Amino acid sequence: MIIRSKNPQSLGHDIAIRGNGVDEKGDIVSDGGVSMIPIADLKPGTYTFYCSVPGHEAAGMKGTLTVS
Repeated sequence: MIIRSKNPQSLGHDIAIRGNGVDEKGDIVSDGGVSMIPIADLKPGTYTFYCSVPGHEAAGMKGTLTVS
């Protein structure tokens, strides 16, 4: 499985995920770039996906992923 996040903005963003033993970050991209996290298998549980650029998660760039 690969988690992808496209960023059309000129300001850099990435995709990151943590929880249930996972803590991975993709590359910071801009201008249509795609940040990716290759993950072989996600175990059932709850994960947080977010932008790891300083201040972005605190500004609300986050969500919850539930795997069942």
